[in-house]
Amino acid sequence: LKSIKTKMLRIVHLYVRSLIRHLDDIALLTASQCLDVLVVSETWLDDGISDGEIFLPGYSVTRFDRNRRGGGVAVFCANYLNCSILSQDILASGLESSWVTVA
Repeated sequence: LKSIKTKMLRIVHLYVRSLIRHLDDIALLTASQCLDVLVVSETWLDDGISDGEIFLPGYSVTRFDRNRRGGGVAVFCANYLNCSILSQDILASGLESSWVTVA
């Protein structure tokens, strides 16, 4: 029998209460760890902040901004992965969700 090697995905979630305020720490984290996917909640981003302002080397970002103080989700996927958004929604209760496929 052939040995099958599989790679486990390394996925991390951070609750940050302002991505901009914690961006330097997050950049250090992604530089020191081999993360495949980084999910950040409570980003507090709005359309006045460009993707370039939250750039992390080696990652692409998909955002779901609330355009107000509070809320927001960002998904950073390593560039070697094929990530795409399935859906993004805010439920009546205020719960935010981002569904992403990773291949």
